[in-house]
Amino acid sequence: MKYVIDSLSKCSPRSGHFQKNDSILHLPMLLQYTKCAIVPYLSKEVFNYVTTDAQGYSICLDTTINMVDALSAYRKGIASFSGIGSDGISFLTIKNPTVVNKTADHGDTKDTMSIYARSGRKIISANQYMDLVSSHHPDVFHSLCDGETNATSSKRRIMKSMDRSKAFLEICLQRYRQSESLKSGSLFVAAIEGGYNLRHREEYIKEILVHNSDIHGYFLDGLHSNGFTATSLTIDNIKEIVKKCNELLPADKFKVMFGPYNPVVMLQLIQLGVDVFDSSYCYIATKNRCALTFSFDMESSSNGRDFDMDLKDPKYKEDFSAVLSGCNCLTCQKHTRAYIHHLINTKELLASILLMIHNSHHFIEFFKTIRQSIASGNFQELIDFVKAQFDRRCLLDENIQKIVELDEVTKKGKKTVSSDELSLS
Repeated sequence: MKYVIDSLSKCSPRSGHFQKNDSILHLPMLLQYTKCAIVPYLSKEVFNYVTTDAQGYSICLDTTINMVDALSAYRKGIASFSGIGSDGISFLTIKNPTVVNKTADHGDTKDTMSIYARSGRKIISANQYMDLVSSHHPDVFHSLCDGETNATSSKRRIMKSMDRSKAFLEICLQRYRQSESLKSGSLFVAAIEGGYNLRHREEYIKEILVHNSDIHGYFLDGLHSNGFTATSLTIDNIKEIVKKCNELLPADKFKVMFGPYNPVVMLQLIQLGVDVFDSSYCYIATKNRCALTFSFDMESSSNGRDFDMDLKDPKYKEDFSAVLSGCNCLTCQKHTRAYIHHLINTKELLASILLMIHNSHHFIEFFKTIRQSIASGNFQELIDFVKAQFDRRCLLDENIQKIVELDEVTKKGKKTVSSDELSLS
């Protein structure tokens, strides 16, 4: 397992690739978000209908920690155990980007971290974490870290996050250096903490750069609390932090950001030099019964196309067209908007399966276009093209919200008049 950064820029779109066996996965790269090391709603056989190309997979520890006994006995790693295969790249991360962080009571110790699995809270030390890494044997993993900070975190909380994460990093690196199997088969990524404080971020980076020779990439963490709220982040919220981190970090190491960022923010982060993302936005869209339909083909007009499509809406009840005209995914080729609307209303699991097929396919094609636009030098045009569609969606949402609020005020006014008239009579 190795990686190459082709363009050694710090705060601009970059190209490169990961290589595992005979497979090459190009940067910027999309990791397929998984639960229990499986793409949600899609078996390996069904996912083959989405794509047969080698993929990267984000493995969330909170969904696989209960597998540790089986993985230890199996001894071939999480990729083989889950059916990802020898060509796919597995990236182990401790937090599930689709679940809002739970504020844990870490007690008096700075040596442990809480992981919330389905079976309940599990408290692990850095050494226990490295034992879990060894049993999972991922292709890439990041250091244990306390990234439970966001824009509203206090200075005290940020300092605690930094102190604990630095202590975890020291232990994780020591264990990594001592493990021949991990050193030969896994890439080590260091988490970068510091909340929204530029000075703290700078101090943190300067302290961990002494270990740069053993670090292959950097994970920019602690900027949001995961879950649906992360989809509303704008580049204005995080631009200065990301830019500062990338200016200070080595250009020859890949940069990772996890979370359900919307497509426009992803493009803007790539413009700042971020290389690897996950597809949790697709899962959240699927959970909300939405199909992603924004255009990234700059040679065609996007006028009249919705950025995304809420198939719960009754207007699709008798709409027998494909979810997205021109899309060659299984969902769009074989099924209609009306059929998926029906499945949603009857609470059939097939609705989620068909939406996840389409949304995953759409994002995979989106990232192919991103890489092509970087190579051809028109990446800024792609950002402007997609952002224009997103802005129209946001404006439409604002107008709808105003209409709803006005309608509610009108109804309340009518109710008040009726009540007064009743009392006078």
